[in-house]
Amino acid sequence: MTTVVAVDGSALGNPGPAGWAWYVDENCWAAGGWPSSSNNRGELTALLELLKATAPTNEELHVLADSQYVINSVTKWIAGWKANGWRKSDKKPVVNVDLMQAIDKAITGRKVSFEWVRGHSGHPLNEAADDKARAAARAYQHHSSVESGPGWTRGENKGTTTTAPGSAQGSTTAPGSAQGSKSASKAASQPNKKEHAKTSASASDEVKTTSSQQKIANAQQSIAALQQQIAQTQREIASEQQKIVAAHQSIAAIQQNLAAAQQGIVTIHKKATAAQQSIMTIQQKIAAAQQKIAKIQQKIASAQQTIVSAQQEILSANRHGGRAKSADPNPDTLF
Repeated sequence: MTTVVAVDGSALGNPGPAGWAWYVDENCWAAGGWPSSSNNRGELTALLELLKATAPTNEELHVLADSQYVINSVTKWIAGWKANGWRKSDKKPVVNVDLMQAIDKAITGRKVSFEWVRGHSGHPLNEAADDKARAAARAYQHHSSVESGPGWTRGENKGTTTTAPGSAQGSTTAPGSAQGSKSASKAASQPNKKEHAKTSASASDEVKTTSSQQKIANAQQSIAALQQQIAQTQREIASEQQKIVAAHQSIAAIQQNLAAAQQGIVTIHKKATAAQQSIMTIQQKIAAAQQKIAKIQQKIASAQQTIVSAQQEILSANRHGGRAKSADPNPDTLF
């Protein structure tokens, strides 16, 4: 026979005070929580606690969950994660790996089917599981007792119940105790009354022990959740520190590049200054050469004027000399 069970988780703040619950009916359910955890861990823990509670009976289960994350993790992804060393396809570690590994171990060999139901849509089992999980989260929020439920009361475990912390002690009897035996107590002798008192006391002690064990289990779960959160926070801090180191390295590289660029700019400025000085020197030499050329041209012009003057004097002299010859008689003709 297949038992239909709803599982749910709740977190007030996510992360924050959190609770989990699985629910069959008011006579068969359980809940717990932590001072601080996430909604997903609550959902996963509800499934894990259900598998643990039904392990002795090997009960066939049909699980109702409003978390696609839980259903897909168990039915689609967990096999691949396990094969990859509990790492996702992007090589990052699986989130909530401790719960995933525990669920994988607990569900192996079991007949468990899953069905997604929309949360807060009026489904009676889902609403009941949600109420129990939220009540546990609120109890941790207000530092009050958590109602843990009767536990699994079907199959081979029928009658084994747990008393929620803070509930009336002794109100739940252990299996096999004589309940409602008023007529028997009236007919019993004094020794039988004493024996019945011993049995009742034993049952009460058993309930108290179970309640204490439940408190211890809840405390251990809280410690495990906190340790998981600490480990996750430490991993996040380490990741951020690596990012900071990488950023410092990038800044150092940029500064080196800037220094090299500045050095290059200085070198270019020096070369430009030297080139400008060379240009000025050449321009000065050109100016000096032009001045020399101008002086030489002046000298040439002066020499040319001298030549012209000399030529004019020669022509003038030649003219005067010719006239004198024509005026004087030939001495040969005088005699």
